[in-house]
Amino acid sequence: MFERFTDNARRLVVCAQEESRLLGHDSIGTEHLLLGSLREEAGVAARSLRALNVSLLQLRDEVAEVVQPARGAVSGHVPFSPRAKKVLEMSHEESRALGDDLIGTEHILLALCREGEGVGAQMLQKRGCDYSVVRSEVLRFRAEWQWREPPSAGGRAYASAHGALPATRGFGDVEPALFPRCPGCGAAIEETAAYKVLDVSKDGGSETVKVTFVFCGACGTTLTSGLLGDNR
Repeated sequence: MFERFTDNARRLVVCAQEESRLLGHDSIGTEHLLLGSLREEAGVAARSLRALNVSLLQLRDEVAEVVQPARGAVSGHVPFSPRAKKVLEMSHEESRALGDDLIGTEHILLALCREGEGVGAQMLQKRGCDYSVVRSEVLRFRAEWQWREPPSAGGRAYASAHGALPATRGFGDVEPALFPRCPGCGAAIEETAAYKVLDVSKDGGSETVKVTFVFCGACGTTLTSGLLGDNR
């Protein structure tokens, strides 16, 4: 099920498992997927939810009130609830609908909202965040920053308004200890790097060139820039 998941999406699932155990629950439900969406801070899902003023701490407290813990100690494998499984399956559809090859955190979040009946979706609906609202925010973020989550290995699949960038050797091909870090916040650039393409005046005249600015998605620090070509 997880072969096409990005690193961020896989970490979301791990975070959901941890949230389930933390709350003493005996299965991983949509509410835990929602908590995992917020805990995986580098993902599009968390960024979109934060923009909608959705708080991890408030949601966690609400989940603890709504979903009772298991009677006995929870140990061993914690299964997904049928509804959570459905959400993960629907995330494939959301990925295809957005024209993506891989499944990122935003696709899981959108599937959770579209499923609509789980605890996670209901908590978002209470905050005025239904499927259409969340989808609009996800699309706004992706359009504004021209950003997609990095795949789980190899080259990173960023796309610009002018088509996909050529495949390059990705950070997944080097030792993790060698990953460069953002000078602004110290985050691993492998996980947070994004880019935006801007039209910049050429030599102070009316002619412009397209320049790609690579920046840290966590704090916004510009990492580097490069010329893409003339806009004639």
